[in-house]
Amino acid sequence: MERKRSIYLRIFLVVIAVVILFLMNSFVFDHAIENGLYRMAGALTKHLYGERQSGEAFSVIASDEMLRRENEMLRKQLGVGIPKSHTLQMANIVHIERNTFASSIVIDKGTSDGIIIGMPVIVAGNVLVGSVDEVFEQTSRVMLVDDPRFILSVRILGSSSLAESKGSLGGTTNLNLVSYADEVATGNIVVTSGLDAFPEALVVGKIEYVSRGENSLFKKVTASLLFDISIGPNVFILK
Repeated sequence: MERKRSIYLRIFLVVIAVVILFLMNSFVFDHAIENGLYRMAGALTKHLYGERQSGEAFSVIASDEMLRRENEMLRKQLGVGIPKSHTLQMANIVHIERNTFASSIVIDKGTSDGIIIGMPVIVAGNVLVGSVDEVFEQTSRVMLVDDPRFILSVRILGSSSLAESKGSLGGTTNLNLVSYADEVATGNIVVTSGLDAFPEALVVGKIEYVSRGENSLFKKVTASLLFDISIGPNVFILK
């Protein structure tokens, strides 16, 4: 009888031990799952928060770059004299239109800002962008120098040559009426002559191609514009 009690006791203890082990394992398993879920949630939160933080950081960097670019543009322009009869007004480019027929931009200044048709538009360094072609209350359309309708009188630095600049799209302009006798070479800078509605010595472009041709009295000359829209959205209106 005593032996049976001892056996029953051992069996009972074994059952208790098994139950305890099962409960412990279940707890450990559940805890492991819970910890895993917490870790996954934490990683996801950290990822999302990190992305937000990165976005904020990139926004700050972009804003700093914009301010630095505007300050640099202002500094460059202030270092270059403009005719005393003109004042500068900064504007932002809000739209670009370039196709096989025209080349223009839209700026955020209009009649309410005193803008009128024909005003020259430049960027830092007195580089000519174009001239105001249409004016609305809050915006204006600027015809760019490479627009085929844009014609102006220019002078080639390093020579006494005068020429007619006519836009040829793609950031280039053709220089017409350049005589055979004129010493013109690639790399020469082209500026406004002051013999038309534009102030003198605004920079137009740099000569990239010169051809003498055979059956013409004039050379074929092409210049690339120095206005690069990729440097930023700011321009100056000469008023």
